[in-house]
Amino acid sequence: MPKRPDVTTDEGTTMCSTGTLAGLGNYAGRNVMIQLVASGTTLTECANPAGNVAPGQDSQADYASEVVPVKVDRQGRATYSICTKEPDVTTQSAGCPNSKWTGRAKDVIFTPGSAYLLIDGKRIPLSF
Repeated sequence: MPKRPDVTTDEGTTMCSTGTLAGLGNYAGRNVMIQLVASGTTLTECANPAGNVAPGQDSQADYASEVVPVKVDRQGRATYSICTKEPDVTTQSAGCPNSKWTGRAKDVIFTPGSAYLLIDGKRIPLSF
């Protein structure tokens, strides 16, 4: 199994991971497909047309990045930088009173130990 990444950080509404994976010798000279996946709770808020803000309804979900190709060098290492997508919050999903209000993500509280990279179907756990 490849070495764990160098840095995984909570960036507010996204999680990012950057590093060099080692131990991918079987993929030397090829691309591996990677994706960052993390679980957490989205804290939402609702803003009315006057700009006043009220708490929304929080929700739990899994958050993922795009699936991206990363080149593996001849020594079996792959350097990458990847972030989850922003949560998709709508007026309705935030529990706002009506369509004149705007729902948005205020923060995502990522669950410790719930993040991992998917590399060609293999799960590599991340710590943050």
